[in-house]
Amino acid sequence: MHTNQSTFTLASIRLPLLGGLLPFFPVIATAHERWVLTPEQIAHLNALPKPALYTGLSFTNVAMITMFLLFILGWIRLGFTGARELFPDLQARLASYGDHVPRILRVCLAWMLISSAFGLEPRTGVEMLSSPTLFAPDLELKLLDSGWGWLRWFEVLLGLAILFGIYVRFCAILLMLLGLLAGWLFGLGFLAYGGAILGSCLYLLLQGPGRHYLPLPVPASLVGVVAWLDAQPRCRAQAIMRVLTGFTMLYLGVTFKIMQPNLAVGIIEMYRVPLLSAAPEGFSLFMALVEVSAGLLMIAGILLRPLSLFLLAAFAFFASLLPETLKLKIYGSLGLWLKPEMTAMIASAGFEISPGFPLGGSGLGLQGLDALVGVNVERSEQDPLKLLDWYK
Repeated sequence: MHTNQSTFTLASIRLPLLGGLLPFFPVIATAHERWVLTPEQIAHLNALPKPALYTGLSFTNVAMITMFLLFILGWIRLGFTGARELFPDLQARLASYGDHVPRILRVCLAWMLISSAFGLEPRTGVEMLSSPTLFAPDLELKLLDSGWGWLRWFEVLLGLAILFGIYVRFCAILLMLLGLLAGWLFGLGFLAYGGAILGSCLYLLLQGPGRHYLPLPVPASLVGVVAWLDAQPRCRAQAIMRVLTGFTMLYLGVTFKIMQPNLAVGIIEMYRVPLLSAAPEGFSLFMALVEVSAGLLMIAGILLRPLSLFLLAAFAFFASLLPETLKLKIYGSLGLWLKPEMTAMIASAGFEISPGFPLGGSGLGLQGLDALVGVNVERSEQDPLKLLDWYK
């Protein structure tokens, strides 16, 4: 019997195919401060004195900063001394998957909008499905006047249109306008997400929906505009998305990790995060340097593929340690049942979600589904009432 089981951690569905998901990982990794802390906890932690590593020079912080400066310089040197040409066959194969990026972005943006509209990813202290948000768990619509309640349904409609490929370029423009509205409504709070969202929208605007979309007619007055957009090289759209995402990560690293270090330290101590709890201040500075360095290298566009692998591993690791993270476990098995009187093949698959989705006020919740299929490939029993005796 062979069983294959995989566990994925979703701090947010923007979880996650390197080219398409990378813009969302900075948001996932660095906006966690406002997702796992209540506003009262944030105010309390920010009122405390900053850790000594952030207020004066010491051997520890000088050594860490020097190490990361050397790392950045070494990474840049690698990028300009032939490392870009390593594994040419693999790089060519990865580049051939570029057509999948728009579709991946569509799925991520759609989930972001739909899950926010229904409150599927609430911040700490908020019940699931109880508080619709705009783009992210900390941008709750209940903080606005009641007249803005229609925004949740606009998110749903826009998310479905993007998901099914209905006039994706037009939807990208609408999403950018929605982002401007979010910036006006929530102020600086939206800057934690704005760059990555804007970059993704501009990518879809320039590159179109990619594969699997509804081929609806284009108005005659816009045929020339669409043709011009179709002629834009993919590298231009990638560069725009990369730079905006890099600036977002740089902003988050400076704003939350460096300017408000007590938040990261408080999270590590409050939730007793494994490994990091051994030296909360040191690890908070380490995370700040990782985010700032990654943001700078992303803006520069140096060795992005290995950088994206490192970021995926780092963000998945940090997200898996946080208690609010939605965990999705997918498993399956395939087995062969051998007996003298018959041979049967059994296949099973399923998934588990933790925490589960509550079913209204019933006290029940959906935590997973399982499926099992069995086939007696050498059936000798003709009585239909006994066909499943082998499974007992």
